[in-house]
Amino acid sequence: MYLPSKIKLRILAIYTLAIFLLFLPFKNTIQNLFAFFFHQLTITSRGFSRENEKLTKENISLQLKVKGAAQLKKENETLRKAFSFKEKTGFNLAGAGVLSFSPSSWRRYLLINAGAEAGMKKGLLAVDERGKLVGKITEVKKVFSHLLLLNDPNFSLSVFIEEKTCGLLKGNLTGAKILYIEEGEGVQKGDRVWVKVDSSSFPIEVGEIQSVKKGANQLFCDIEVKIAPENAFFDKVFIIK
Repeated sequence: MYLPSKIKLRILAIYTLAIFLLFLPFKNTIQNLFAFFFHQLTITSRGFSRENEKLTKENISLQLKVKGAAQLKKENETLRKAFSFKEKTGFNLAGAGVLSFSPSSWRRYLLINAGAEAGMKKGLLAVDERGKLVGKITEVKKVFSHLLLLNDPNFSLSVFIEEKTCGLLKGNLTGAKILYIEEGEGVQKGDRVWVKVDSSSFPIEVGEIQSVKKGANQLFCDIEVKIAPENAFFDKVFIIK
């Protein structure tokens, strides 16, 4: 049966009032139930939050342990290679940790945690774990030293090229050059560059010749050297004492 809209609203209001009056005696019970369920929901939410926080901490802890294990594995591998090099050459090696690198874009040196107390001296050569030349000590303090890297512009060292000749290695940020080599020396790309320590005849690898150029009006060749160390940064170096 069709009813005017006003009548429908009146009937809806009556039904609503009837339902309200029906549940009115149970108002306190409903409120208590609602409070109970809200309290339980809050407790559950807090429980989930604590569990999530616990899992997050455990995840961070596991990540740190994995990274620590990887770092320990890497360090053990480094020491194993260094020991192998020492056994092969008979060099007296002293390991040193790297404290910091030069912040300058125009310099290539680092600080190591070994100084005069550890027997460090100016001019001592440093190698990586494979026995490749890294640089030389240029300044020594009580508990730390400055190590100048091969590709620093101030680095210089007399080196040999195969068994052909010798020249002066000079750093140039991107690698190194060898100065004072004439064209007739027969130096060519791929030739091994090496140096030796006074206490041993065992050669220390510096790198290899990357290019040899000779200008028409030049007395000496322009020789580029690809230095041996593969890493731009070091965690540890080994000083030949």
